[in-house]
Amino acid sequence: MNEQYISAAELRLLRQAGLSETVIAHSERVTAAALWLADQVREEAGLDAPDSLGRERLRRGAVFHDLGKAEDGGVLHGVVGARIGRALGLEEDVCRTMEVHVRGGVPAEQAEHYGLPPGDYRPATLAQQLVVLADKLVDVVEAGKAATVAEALENLADILHRHPNLGKDEATTGRILDLAGTFQAVRRPG
Repeated sequence: MNEQYISAAELRLLRQAGLSETVIAHSERVTAAALWLADQVREEAGLDAPDSLGRERLRRGAVFHDLGKAEDGGVLHGVVGARIGRALGLEEDVCRTMEVHVRGGVPAEQAEHYGLPPGDYRPATLAQQLVVLADKLVDVVEAGKAATVAEALENLADILHRHPNLGKDEATTGRILDLAGTFQAVRRPG
């Protein structure tokens, strides 16, 4: 990557937490993808100003989204990451992004099914939604099913239906595709 998406201080935190270089590289790709998505969002969505708080929180949410993988490689890594993030003093909305990014955002009534503690794990802000979507788009590229994030976005429904393991299950695939639809609704024309 030509641009640095993770600051030196953030990189130190990720390494001190015990994340592998592979997960850190994934987080950098997710951050780049989330910022690319944000660049395409219409002005009224509030993420387009380069110095906006929303954009910086989006970036930090993407940087730290997989922090919990230092201790848990499964569906609980979002909850674990938020716990670690709070202990490190990270912003609450960044910690919430960690919690809600797994499985495309899980509604409260499905949390137990996925082995999550009781609670609503749906992304509530556009920034959280873009991080969730960016994470899945990067997963698609890393799996070799698309060459770029743009190609993954363009063909997401087809890719997830042809490769159901990338969507994890039907409900998760549906949530991811709903997020892609939300993105398309706030995307700048052109």
